[in-house]
Amino acid sequence: AEICTKPVAMTGFLSLQHQSQLLEQLSSCVLSACLRVGADVSKLPEKVSIGFGRRFQAEDLAGDLAFGAYELKKAFKGLGPECIAEILAKELSSELIESAHAVGGHVNLHLLPAFFAAAAIKDVLCARLSAPIPPASPQACSVQPQHWLLELSSPNTNKPQHLGHVRNNLLGESCSRLLAMQGHKVTKVNLVND
Repeated sequence: AEICTKPVAMTGFLSLQHQSQLLEQLSSCVLSACLRVGADVSKLPEKVSIGFGRRFQAEDLAGDLAFGAYELKKAFKGLGPECIAEILAKELSSELIESAHAVGGHVNLHLLPAFFAAAAIKDVLCARLSAPIPPASPQACSVQPQHWLLELSSPNTNKPQHLGHVRNNLLGESCSRLLAMQGHKVTKVNLVND
C-alpha cells in the first residue's frame, strides 16, 4: 500500500468551519463504533485523528478521508491494528458515511456527496459577497497558510478595453475569495498601462 496525501477534491469546496465540523462528526462516529464493539472506554482517545490523505491498494478502495487504527490499539486488548480496522470498517455507519474499507491498519471512509453539496451551498448562500471574508485561524487549516499575489486584468490604457478584461477581473476575484476562504493571505494587483 502507498499513501496519497493529496487533498480530496470534494473537501476543497468546504469552508474551514465545515471541514472542522466534518472531522469532529466523523471522530465521534468512530468512537461510537468502538464502544459498540466493546472497546475499553477508559483507554479510548478523546478524539480520533482523521486525515485528508488516504491509504489505498486499488483505486476503488481509495476513500475521501482516512484514519489509522494504531491509536485505538490500547482500547482493544490483544488485537492488532489490521484487525481493529476490519472490525471498525464493518461497524461504521453515519448519515455522512457511504462506506468504509479497511486497508492494512487504516480505514478509508467514502463520504456521501450530498453532505458536501449541502455544506458548499450553505457556505455560498451565507457568505456576504460585498464584505471581505475573515481570515481563517491557522490551527484550522489543513495546509500551511501562504501569501498569494494575484494579478488581475492589467489593461493597457492605450488600447480599447474588451470583454476579456472583465472575465479576468471576475476570475481573479473568484480565486482570491476561494484562497481567502481557505485561510491564505491574498494581495490583488491591477497593473495599469503595463
